[in-house]
Amino acid sequence: MDVMTDRQIHLLDYWQVMIKRRFIIYSALILVTGMVTLGSFLARPMYTAIVQVQIEQNSPNVLPFEQVMSTYSDFRDDFYETQSRLIQSRSVARAVVRKLDLTNHELFRRNPSASARPLTPDQIETIVADRVRRVLKVELIRNSRLANLTYVSADPEMSARIANAIAEAYMEFNSQNAYNTTERAAESISKQVDTLREEID
Repeated sequence: MDVMTDRQIHLLDYWQVMIKRRFIIYSALILVTGMVTLGSFLARPMYTAIVQVQIEQNSPNVLPFEQVMSTYSDFRDDFYETQSRLIQSRSVARAVVRKLDLTNHELFRRNPSASARPLTPDQIETIVADRVRRVLKVELIRNSRLANLTYVSADPEMSARIANAIAEAYMEFNSQNAYNTTERAAESISKQVDTLREEID
């Protein structure tokens, strides 16, 4: 006759306990499975929108995310990190808030009881802009001049609109900066020409 080892005896004891408590174990499994299933049904779906931007020294271009783009071998310097910060800046976010009227959208509408004191329109705009900035993600693509702008919200259409508006606001901001720089340079050259003309006269 085979002699049972201590290990086999212990396993047999565990098995007998499980048999006796099987209804409790089954109930716990059903409860956990039910809670997980219910949670998945009740969870609010979130939608991600991605816009790809090409960052250049002169002016950026917005590219469709599906479009195959050739990349450039370039060392990632401070310029691209600066542009990433600019995309996530409050100035760009405020431009998006104004363009899409986000202060009146249900996703961003402020709860009147959230603060005891009334806020000015400018303060509300800043709060909404900061909410947009917190959700926005900017990923610089390695060994390229491309960046992915990602925005996630419960509204698929609004996610896409905000992602596109951020890219457009960034381009407009850069274009305005380039225009201002050119204008200042022209004014400086004009003053130098006037000075030289006076000296010649």
